[in-house]
Amino acid sequence: MSKKDILNSYAEKIVNRIEFVKLSCGKKQIIPTIYYVDMILFVLTSGCSWNSLENLPNLKCKGDSIRKQYNRWMEKGIFDDIHTELLNQYKDQQIFESSNDNPINEIFIDSTDILNDNGTKDMTGYGYKFKNKRAIRLHCGCDKNNIISANFTKASIHESKMTIPLLSNPWYPLGPTYHQPIYVAGDTAYLSEPIKKILKESHIHLICPYRSNMNKKNSSKYSKILKKRFIIEHTNNLLKRGFKRLNHFYVYERSVRSYMTFLKMANTCQIIKILKI
Repeated sequence: MSKKDILNSYAEKIVNRIEFVKLSCGKKQIIPTIYYVDMILFVLTSGCSWNSLENLPNLKCKGDSIRKQYNRWMEKGIFDDIHTELLNQYKDQQIFESSNDNPINEIFIDSTDILNDNGTKDMTGYGYKFKNKRAIRLHCGCDKNNIISANFTKASIHESKMTIPLLSNPWYPLGPTYHQPIYVAGDTAYLSEPIKKILKESHIHLICPYRSNMNKKNSSKYSKILKKRFIIEHTNNLLKRGFKRLNHFYVYERSVRSYMTFLKMANTCQIIKILKI
């Protein structure tokens, strides 16, 4: 599916959901719902602000009106419900199609810092990437199809401290069992023997490359999984380049929930691409 087809399919699902829950502001709506949805998706992909929408030719309403509709639908859980519904459908398909040649028990984790440009003050801190600037750290885990799970912390929080909370997120298709453990591949930042032991009790195997001064080596099976870590790097790149609204916390971003909703929307687009619906 092309990106245009994915966005059109997603827009149709949003409109159908809005009509299903019968959202109404009590006034006769002059501008069709699909127009608001298309403009919200334009903001997601282009990264422009709500006010800068007014620079577009033939705009049918103010940018602030589009922002209010987005906030209203976000509060009603429109985007969250669609994401949950499609994610459950994706989980069922992955479990049905899983095999030895097509494993679904491999997860890849990493973190990336999101610059806070005078936006929300919640959960911001000083990290090593942006010197003297506040940022929010996005901790991501993904499977082979770039379907993500994410948590937020201050940029000053180390990655290893978020390993267990990230893996507790129910977005992943399969839960670990004794016969089917989960293999989690991370970089050296996640290397922690105490955390490894805690996760192993839940049948989750944390795999990290050892440092050069450590007299340890990973098995051939673990080394093979570590070679797939490019998937999480590719996922972060896809998010930031394909959905530019996720690059920064802009001055008009007043809540982490708003950013998280945009992130779920981007994830929903990826699920639609995999399911081809």
